[in-house]
Amino acid sequence: MKKAAAFLAIAMTVAGGLPAKADFQDNQPISITTSGATATGFGRAVVEALNAIVRDVYPGSTMTFRPNTGAGGLVDLMNNDAQLSLGVTNVEIPIALEGQPPFEQPMRGKLSFVFNGLPGTKFFFIAEKAWAEKAGVVTLEDYLKKKPRGTLSVSARGTLYLNLIADALLKQGNSSVETVERQWPGSRVAYLPSARGVDELKDGKIDLQIGAAFQPFQAINEVARSRPLVWLKVPDNYLEAVAKQYDLEIVTFPKGFYSFLDEDVKTLRIDLAMLAATSVSEEAVYKYMKAVGSRLDRFRSIHPSYADVTLEELARKPSSVPYHPGAERYFREVGIIK
Repeated sequence: MKKAAAFLAIAMTVAGGLPAKADFQDNQPISITTSGATATGFGRAVVEALNAIVRDVYPGSTMTFRPNTGAGGLVDLMNNDAQLSLGVTNVEIPIALEGQPPFEQPMRGKLSFVFNGLPGTKFFFIAEKAWAEKAGVVTLEDYLKKKPRGTLSVSARGTLYLNLIADALLKQGNSSVETVERQWPGSRVAYLPSARGVDELKDGKIDLQIGAAFQPFQAINEVARSRPLVWLKVPDNYLEAVAKQYDLEIVTFPKGFYSFLDEDVKTLRIDLAMLAATSVSEEAVYKYMKAVGSRLDRFRSIHPSYADVTLEELARKPSSVPYHPGAERYFREVGIIK
């Protein structure tokens, strides 16, 4: 009997009969906690929509949302408090991989790419019109030269890509977020999520904002109907320097894109990825991506800016991290990775 079993094992090996790699073509549920999006705003809406898609495709799946920031979400991955983190950009990833502040340990080899979860996020630079006219501010350069009293919002602490890009833009005018906060008389910096910053602009609690969102961000037009706004134009050399520093794209909002835009304006575009810890199972990530890909029409319905999104766009990843095996399997299966 033992000889027969040994012979069978050898025969299977020679014939290529080793156990086949699991294909995960079943309806068994998965369990995933997603971090990286704040408790309010568009990121949460995206996570909840994605979770609903997975529950529909794999009934009984436990899909949980754990509010945090992009940087905090990466820490959650390292602490096994989450399996996925949304809202990570090519600004945070190199810092996290090297373990530079605010990260306490290097994450190289511990992070992997799932999909481009928030493709095409674009920056906005807006101010309350009456404040801007009184201060004589038309451009971001004017603001940095004149140092007017007022409150600047630069997104929540921990939303590193926004914090760092805002700071980099101010440094083009020989200033910084810290300088505005500590050295400009009568000035204050508010660290608020972009959506909340727009709300506080409406309420008169802040005067100008550097934010980012999917565009058009309807909350901005809603505020403009009751509280006139202006766009703070950013000098081309500022945009070009920061785009080069962080590998961003410069894009244009055409005249009329917002109700108060009376000319074309340039801004910055960035993609926000969904990452996973490399320890997350191939099955969980594969099923997650298969669910999203099989319901691409529902993904497109999340926001008008998603209307024409393709699987190719979702597969576009930063060069600094590899695909998660589950995501790679899915993208190969649909022919995007050859």
